[in-house]
Amino acid sequence: MVERSIQDILNSERFKKEAAILRNAPQRDIDRIDETLNVIRQYWKSNPDMRLGQLIYNAARLATGPQTTILNAIWNAEEEDLIRGIEKMRDGS
Repeated sequence: MVERSIQDILNSERFKKEAAILRNAPQRDIDRIDETLNVIRQYWKSNPDMRLGQLIYNAARLATGPQTTILNAIWNAEEEDLIRGIEKMRDGS
């Protein structure tokens, strides 16, 4: 497997096509940001020894399932997935 530089990926036709699709997609609900950050803030303040990366990873993993790779669990998790994962962590599920 040949390792590609970030610049190679950014210059690839596939990346350019996918970026164009995303630029033309409808904007996501901006209110989800405050809602998600509030849930993270509340949980994190009640668990201050947890690092932010741990919190995000654990929430995403709980929401997407243990078979998901670390990168996919975080990259593909929607905000509602993170909220659901944090709720599971809070409830001890």
